[in-house]
Amino acid sequence: MFRSFCPLRSALFILACVIFSSATLPAAAAPADHLIISEVVIKTRTPETTFGSPFIEIVNPTGAAIPMDDVYITDGTTAPSVIYFNITLLDPAAANPGGGYGGDFHARFPAGYSIAAGDTIAIALNGSAQYQTAYARKPDFELFEEALYPDDVPELREAFPGSIGAGLGGTGNIPVLSDVAESLILYSWDGSSDLVQDLDYVVWGTNT
Repeated sequence: MFRSFCPLRSALFILACVIFSSATLPAAAAPADHLIISEVVIKTRTPETTFGSPFIEIVNPTGAAIPMDDVYITDGTTAPSVIYFNITLLDPAAANPGGGYGGDFHARFPAGYSIAAGDTIAIALNGSAQYQTAYARKPDFELFEEALYPDDVPELREAFPGSIGAGLGGTGNIPVLSDVAESLILYSWDGSSDLVQDLDYVVWGTNT
């Protein structure tokens, strides 16, 4: 709460107080109108109960539910040759939008899923079992099924065939977030247009 400390000696003093008061008030933050990557845990440590398990957290800060059928997330960009928005070229083998090899992934959310207004979701990167051991709760999604048989935690979909690469039992390309140089891109695409819509991104380390 602001309290005036200016003496009421003259109109000049009052005007100076108003100017000073207005200049020191913080600007109001603009309301968020899109999905946000709100937290990222990178490192895998053992025991998980002490050090945690990697995950990505996404929040819907708006006042309405957001359908996520066309929302994608990837760590597979290595400019200038491997770029996520090349997915619009509809030929992953030639266009190289990233994911599916080298520990990188390119995923999308399950069909029909919507994130509620004000809700936060967590995506386990090493599977739901390790996440639950670390945090005593299940994640909302897992990037891939690490067990030999599917559990009740839904997996993200591949953005295109092979773009995650990890199979049942955690075989194949096992995605991992680097602590040296990495990026995460959250975007939407309708599956046919020649443009994607960036929603949020996080870049860290020596990544340029």
